[in-house]
Amino acid sequence: MSEHDGDTFALDAGSITDGFHPRYPNNLDLSVTVEGQNCLLTWVEMDLEAFGCRFDFVRVLVGGREVAKVCGEAGGRLPEPTQVSGSAFTLRLQTDSIITNSGFVVHFECGGAPPPPTPLPRRTDFGRITCPVIGMFVKNGVLVPDAAGEITREQTLAAFASMGVPEGIAESTTDANFLSGACPACPVKIDPFEMNVISASTGVDRSPPNGPQEHFRSTGIRDGDFPSEGLFNFAERQCLRGVWDAEAVACMAGLWDRESNCAGVPSNDVDENKRPAGCARCDTTVMNPLCASQLGGAIRNLFDAFRNPVTDSFTAAEFRGMWLSNDFPPHVFGSATPVLTPSPTTAVLQPTPIPPTSVPPTPVPPTVVPPTLILPSPIPPTSVPPTLILPSPIPPTSVPPTLILPSPIPPTSVPPTLILPSPIPPTSGPPTPVPPTVVPPTSVPPTPATAPPPTLIDECEEDCATCSGITCIVEEQACIDVNTSASSLSDWMCSCFAPAQGTAVAQVAVCTLPATPAPTRSQITPMPVSLGTPVPMPTSFDTPMPVSQGTPMPTSFDT
Repeated sequence: MSEHDGDTFALDAGSITDGFHPRYPNNLDLSVTVEGQNCLLTWVEMDLEAFGCRFDFVRVLVGGREVAKVCGEAGGRLPEPTQVSGSAFTLRLQTDSIITNSGFVVHFECGGAPPPPTPLPRRTDFGRITCPVIGMFVKNGVLVPDAAGEITREQTLAAFASMGVPEGIAESTTDANFLSGACPACPVKIDPFEMNVISASTGVDRSPPNGPQEHFRSTGIRDGDFPSEGLFNFAERQCLRGVWDAEAVACMAGLWDRESNCAGVPSNDVDENKRPAGCARCDTTVMNPLCASQLGGAIRNLFDAFRNPVTDSFTAAEFRGMWLSNDFPPHVFGSATPVLTPSPTTAVLQPTPIPPTSVPPTPVPPTVVPPTLILPSPIPPTSVPPTLILPSPIPPTSVPPTLILPSPIPPTSVPPTLILPSPIPPTSGPPTPVPPTVVPPTSVPPTPATAPPPTLIDECEEDCATCSGITCIVEEQACIDVNTSASSLSDWMCSCFAPAQGTAVAQVAVCTLPATPAPTRSQITPMPVSLGTPVPMPTSFDTPMPVSQGTPMPTSFDT
């Protein structure tokens, strides 16, 4: 490939290699096309960087459409043979800027019978589907792609309806993804596995016309070959407080609501076609309502459509399963999620797998609770002497009245030296004024965050568990690299997560918490306390965020 980049050959059989020895270089993007009918590709050698084909890989393209993506595998295993149909195929070798291996050799033979139709659904890498809802639909057979791997607006609407999704959410979501008056640039059909069309690392910042349309901003959780558990764990640490309720979901929708070189965690990528007028790079929806985008609407619609109606929330395990494993919450079906077998002859949605009436209500007999147990009186008659329920705070006469005097001066049996803290001086001497004690404000010194190990380089390390594109989340701060090329060094920047403050360019930021001055004595107002009256205490320190029930925002499938 090194000597024939971009060339086309008409061959019935042959071998293709990367052409480099002993190791291929970094930053390659080479392609070779072979014209031949129904070719079988057998991988003879394969030593490209592994890690889920995220860094170095070979793409097999037919008519410009990817049919396979191949790279190294654990244990040195060779990939399975690749069968391609049609009159030609293209191999495209792409490598990143670090780590190289020995390369690959593939043998091809063309002219055989066309391969048999692939059973539907033809793919099982559901983590590539950028929208968790569509991922659940396709994995569980609620939405079945056709023989070309595509879905239509009508199919998607029917899938939403079969799962009980409100009509407004279903209509606005499909209008934002398929050709409609709301989206004239959207396609008639969509391949749900190929919806990630924007990449900050490649410089693509706009969704293509007549192709899948991404959100204005993105979490990046589902923007790779598989969901990023590291990014989802970050969302849990920032927002989860026991269950995923409306307040926690609103928190998640705002985590990535800004762009690179701004304080806070930036969006994974940006679709400039959808930038609202008047929304600057560092503006968030909270700061500037003009920045409200489909990302926040999509996450809220996910919550509104599938939350448990009894608890009005998701458990931590349910929400994690939806985002990372494409699993419906159990309450959606009333039991374990069924997997439907798709029809090999049609892509039309099948009926709802479990009708609502499959679980009959169980009547509760009225005699379960004896009438005698609902008497309103908590005190049995005559069992307690009347004198025990007197409201008077004065104890019986067996206790000397002097024990309930409110005077702060103890009885004379206590030596005078024990009452020194009393504001009333002893009567044996002249009154001595006691000046008020003033407590000066005490500044809490900033607490520097522990710096991460000095291994941060000018791009994310490949084994970083929380990397997404060009963003690293390390030691409670986010570090981004605008330009990851080898010629652009020292332009990365780190920003601390709120409430900590601090940013730095080309080095790890020092995160400090804002100092909180201690109140002075004059600022403290004593609370009068009655000896017989309990002081009510607040029962909650937070106020739940109201959930809007208005018109749903149009949302695209990408999150």
